[in-house]
Amino acid sequence: MYLRTHLLLLLIIIAPGFCRGQFFRIKTDVSIKQAMANDTSSLVMGTIYYDINFRKIVYKIKFPQAETWVISDTSVYRFVDSKQVSRVKTMSLPEFSIFHLALNGKLDHYGLDRDNPLFKMGGVERSGDMVLTTWMPDEKIKKVLGKVVMSNNNSQLSGIVFFAPDGKIAAKQFFQDYILVSGCEVPSKITKITYTKENEENYEITTFRNIFINNSDEVNMYNYNISP
Repeated sequence: MYLRTHLLLLLIIIAPGFCRGQFFRIKTDVSIKQAMANDTSSLVMGTIYYDINFRKIVYKIKFPQAETWVISDTSVYRFVDSKQVSRVKTMSLPEFSIFHLALNGKLDHYGLDRDNPLFKMGGVERSGDMVLTTWMPDEKIKKVLGKVVMSNNNSQLSGIVFFAPDGKIAAKQFFQDYILVSGCEVPSKITKITYTKENEENYEITTFRNIFINNSDEVNMYNYNISP
């Protein structure tokens, strides 16, 4: 239950900025606070590692209990005391994650561009420094995914709204408090809002501290051994 409850928020809302240059690795301490519409709450704290060469997203969780999660290819592995205790399938691939987009300088447009096979640009609106861009799903996915609307302020991604196929808002994300780390702009706070069937709001707030780009320490963590 613990893994299932928190995995989705980690996969979706963690978003360490966008970079320009030869960036290949990121490490950051993270705290994730979750407040659900049913009045339950939780807190996850730990450290995240990602290297575009190994393409494994590694979560070293310290609280509420020590364990390690590794997302590799189409699987999520869970380790306790270095022993694998579970493996589940996922549709989230590391090379399409926000970490990968960030290090490749594509987070400012969330990896969506004119060459994207799944979404096509539907329109652009400008208001001062704010730019709103709408992306429409391709025919082959529009039964499962709706449009995406993103906002940029001074070339920084400030928000994104995901719609369901029926036009209802499925989720929102807000990227705040950007800082510059080794030439890489990183939002140190991310707020995600998801909606229940009753249109009630679930909140997840992620805060990043001690962010390192191209760090040379703890190399084994970036290529965490998932072999049995």
